[in-house]
Amino acid sequence: MENIRIQFFGSIRAAAQTPETQAAPAENTTVLQLLRELAERYGDTFRGEIFTEDGESLREDLTVARNGTITKHGAAGETLLQPGDILALFPLFPGGG
Repeated sequence: MENIRIQFFGSIRAAAQTPETQAAPAENTTVLQLLRELAERYGDTFRGEIFTEDGESLREDLTVARNGTITKHGAAGETLLQPGDILALFPLFPGGG
């Protein structure tokens, strides 16, 4: 399977200590499964940026975009990744206007 490109922004980038990475997930890997794999790779600080304290649910202030389209948290466990996908992980940015 062609690699998936993963981009990190804000505090998630700081936790990963890199602006982006790549992964070669197995066929039929979901967004949620990949996020769990990334949490294993990058450790507890990263995990805390992605998952709630129980480690089961995605944080409410996390935005996950697959190929520029936001993936709803409830769909992350069913959204299959495809070769060449770009996954972007954003924390909720404070401010507004």
